[in-house]
Amino acid sequence: NRKASPKLIRIPAVDVIVRETSAPIAPAATYLIQRALAFIDKNASGHLRVEDVAKHLGVSRRLLEYRFAEYESRTIASAIRTAWLNRAKKLLSQTTANSTVVAHQLGFANPKSFHAIFTREIGTTPGAWKRRATKSKNTSADLTFRVPKGQYIPKGQG
Repeated sequence: NRKASPKLIRIPAVDVIVRETSAPIAPAATYLIQRALAFIDKNASGHLRVEDVAKHLGVSRRLLEYRFAEYESRTIASAIRTAWLNRAKKLLSQTTANSTVVAHQLGFANPKSFHAIFTREIGTTPGAWKRRATKSKNTSADLTFRVPKGQYIPKGQG
């Protein structure tokens, strides 16, 4: 009079619906990062700091840095730097403004600081970038430069 053990039946999943709660990134963290990136893009300048972004979002600097480390392949400071470098490249290539004017538009009190940082990060001077961008408009030349190690440039923005 032995009882039979229950039979295990495996049913393969056909369509799995991913809900917010089962998504790989927590919705609140995703939203925080999206808001941070939107604020950075809107306010990118040489004087925007991580603390400014955290204050705008109403979170601590540490929480913001932690979320970026957890869900992004870069730091928030790197995101700020990338945003203002992209803005600088855009101003240099799409306006008649020279590097001194662009430096001031980006909040640099000293154009030499802008020149040094731009050259270090992009691998060419702002003036050379502008000349190449101007030439590119006329000849469709490629506008590629080295990307510093560890720097992330979103697709279509570098």
